[in-house]
Amino acid sequence: MSTSANFFDTIDWRARWIEAQLARQPIESDSSNWDKRAESFANRKVSSYSRKFIEFLGLEAGESALDMGCGTGEIAIQHAKAGCDIIAADFSKGMLSYLRQGMAEAGIGSERSGAFGSILPLEMSWSDDWSSRGIAENCVDVAYASRSIIVNDLGAALDKLCLAARKRCAITLTTDSSPSEDNRLLEALGRKAISCYDMIYAYNILYQMGLRPEIRMIESDKRSTYDSLDEAVESGLRHIKNPTPKECAIAADFIAAHLVENDDPDDPRPLKLDYSRYSKWAFISWEL
Repeated sequence: MSTSANFFDTIDWRARWIEAQLARQPIESDSSNWDKRAESFANRKVSSYSRKFIEFLGLEAGESALDMGCGTGEIAIQHAKAGCDIIAADFSKGMLSYLRQGMAEAGIGSERSGAFGSILPLEMSWSDDWSSRGIAENCVDVAYASRSIIVNDLGAALDKLCLAARKRCAITLTTDSSPSEDNRLLEALGRKAISCYDMIYAYNILYQMGLRPEIRMIESDKRSTYDSLDEAVESGLRHIKNPTPKECAIAADFIAAHLVENDDPDDPRPLKLDYSRYSKWAFISWEL
């Protein structure tokens, strides 16, 4: 079958993304679940993923940025230490609470001080009216979203980032299945991971917007930690769509068999899985 030169232009990639979400777990519009999980993201050790993201983003001292979906502030705090001014936005009060704790520990305020830049915590979601939260057009030099684009309408999210930034934007998206999925657990259940192809949608949406994004890869691994076996089982089942009672029992046995003592002195949770989950992220950046 032959294809015309403009074959990809015949596809409405924004609409295709929206259609693809129907096959996934529903988007968590309620922040309460993220509030409960905030502590598990509050490790102050900077991950290899975050170091690579910061390197690729290349934010310079004196530049301002919107960190959308900032979580507990692992990236925002490092940027502020390097002399940047960050608006750190998240819809989870729990995440923002740990961000503020990290700011206090690092001596970072909402205004510049000495060699440090600043961080302005902001409670805001992707679906909010950003202008009503003070995010005006061209209000920052750079807008970025690190592993935080969990949205029903990807095109609208990219539009908002582009509107906020004067110079450039950057995001990270999965290259295959969701990193939240535990492939070893899925294998034990006789299931397969669902490929998401998120970066392909984003690249083509941006291309159709007249932008020419650049893609680089970031590899990361995650060793999940927990306070209890029940929490570990609940976390494992959270990303299993419509598990049967038999699958719940298999998952509980599997997780119990792989739960060991956590020997990381920087992580207060006493238990961890005895294996890591590896994933590859597409770092997608574009000039405006």
